[in-house]
Amino acid sequence: MCLCFLSLREASVSQDRKKEKVLAQLKDVSVAISRIKLIRKSHDLLTALALTELFKSEFGQLYMLRYFSSPQIIWVALGCICFTWSLGSLIAHRSEQG
Repeated sequence: MCLCFLSLREASVSQDRKKEKVLAQLKDVSVAISRIKLIRKSHDLLTALALTELFKSEFGQLYMLRYFSSPQIIWVALGCICFTWSLGSLIAHRSEQG
């Protein structure tokens, strides 16, 4: 198996992309974000949502332990969170296909 991996070569398309300047790409992206109002607002909204999700996933259980003392209530709350998350994913998946 190792010999198989060693025999693989990187595609020439990928090698061409390495030659592009990363800093130039970052500059183009930051200019586009700063100039176009819709992209800037979308960027701000998605950043806030990502930070909220990170905070929830890191500290959510600590808040549950603070406000609920019963383990059964915590498990029901976590079950509701998982159910609504799954339901939202199902709805989003169905709406993309239709």
